[in-house]
Amino acid sequence: ELSTTIADLERALRQAFDFRKINYLALMMVDPHVHFHVIPRYSEPRECDRARSEHAASPKPPDLSSTLALSAAQILALHAKLRAAWPK
Repeated sequence: ELSTTIADLERALRQAFDFRKINYLALMMVDPHVHFHVIPRYSEPRECDRARSEHAASPKPPDLSSTLALSAAQILALHAKLRAAWPK
């Protein structure tokens, strides 16, 4: 099921944000359960509901110390955009 989920996730992220590369990290340094951090990478900034992401393009490692503060409304808008792009 993991390969199907990854394919669906990458399809939705590509449709919603047209990423250039994608990074998967399984760190689990704080949370005890197995999970992945999915980091789409872009050559140009991306925007959703006035929130602008300036992820540096690969091949540099992702900057995990940098976060994007989102309002509750922006989180809902991001969720709606990803959900609309998710394969049916």
